[in-house]
Amino acid sequence: MENQELWDDIVSQMKNKLGPNAYNTWFKHSNLITVEEKKLVVQASNEFAADWIRKHYLHEIEKAAEKVFKRSMSITITNKNAKAYQQ
Repeated sequence: MENQELWDDIVSQMKNKLGPNAYNTWFKHSNLITVEEKKLVVQASNEFAADWIRKHYLHEIEKAAEKVFKRSMSITITNKNAKAYQQ
């Protein structure tokens, strides 16, 4: 499965809790850029969005990723202009 398909699956797990406004604001322009055995790197559109996602949605992403991958995954949120930020 491609990274974008995996990210779409993860986000769809959260859609009921997110709602359309949160999805369009924080997740529509984000991408899953790295998939490793127990680690995912998500790229947000900018540092503000990356920080907001870390503070408000990281736990939800972790739970959704665990459902998709059937195991606990470490999630790193970064942005297009910065190095990866490990939470």
